[in-house]
Parts: sequence; C-alpha cells; structure tokens
Amino acid sequence: MIRFALILMACVTGVPAMAQTVVPVPRPTPEERAETAAAAAARAETASQAVLAEATRPLTDAEQQAFSQQIRTCWNVAEAEPVRVTVQFEMDDNAHPIPHSFALISADEAARETADLAFAAARRAVLRCAGETGYDLPSVAMPYWQRVQITFDPTDIAVDGETN
Repeated sequence: MIRFALILMACVTGVPAMAQTVVPVPRPTPEERAETAAAAAARAETASQAVLAEATRPLTDAEQQAFSQQIRTCWNVAEAEPVRVTVQFEMDDNAHPIPHSFALISADEAARETADLAFAAARRAVLRCAGETGYDLPSVAMPYWQRVQITFDPTDIAVDGETN
C-alpha cells in the first residue's frame, strides 16, 4: 500500500516510475498479532515507568516537616480527645484532601466514642488547613503524597507519605 502510494506520487510529479516487483507478504496470524501487541504494550509500560521514575521523588524531610507544621497549626488539641489516632486520607492532584477518603487506621486503647471524637478533630484539621489552594507540596513528589497517614498525638504529630 505504501509502495503504491510512493509510485503514484512519482508518476504525478513527472519523475519516472521505478520498475515494480510484487512480492507477496504473508499476513500475520492472530497469535503473531497478539504477540506483537503484547510486546508493544510491554515496551510502552517500561518506557512510562522510566519516565515516572525520572519525574518523581519522595518528599524531603524539610517538606514533610513543613506539611506537618501546617496541619499542626489547624489542629485544635483542646477539641481533640487525649488519645493518639492515626488517620489516612488521599489527596487529589492539586493537594486537596478528598473528604470521603478519610479513615481511622488506629487509636490508642480508648473507648470507641473517644477515638471517634479524636478522629473527627484530626479530619477537621486536615481539611481546614488545605484551604482553597490545597497544601504546598511539590508536584514531582505527588505519588508520595497522594495517600497520607498522619498520627495525631496530643504531645506530638508525625506525617508519613505513602506511595500508591
């Protein structure tokens, strides 16, 4: 098909056409087509992983500390119960927490009601601090901050990013 198009183009432009030799090319079997498609998909996946690896990096310690400090300023310890809770949530591409993604991962040994109150206070802090612009997190570290676990402790707060 391509050879025909090139020859046709040569005839239209006035350049003498080349002598043609027709060589039949066997059509690939369905198995060969599937193999070729699978190989192409594997090459594309490998290439996209390489690009992702080059385009991402984890949060630095300073970035984690700044993120933790930002949340700490919105966490009202007075409204939180005296119980340590670990909360997990996801964020969208603009570093806004996704409200329905919050989950209580763990709580100190406390009554369920007390743990629920501490969880609610932690959730409010994360949502309140994001504001309208979201958290100030680098986009190159997005895979590391799209799912976050934070331990809220009345005496300290720690932030751990997780990859997807």
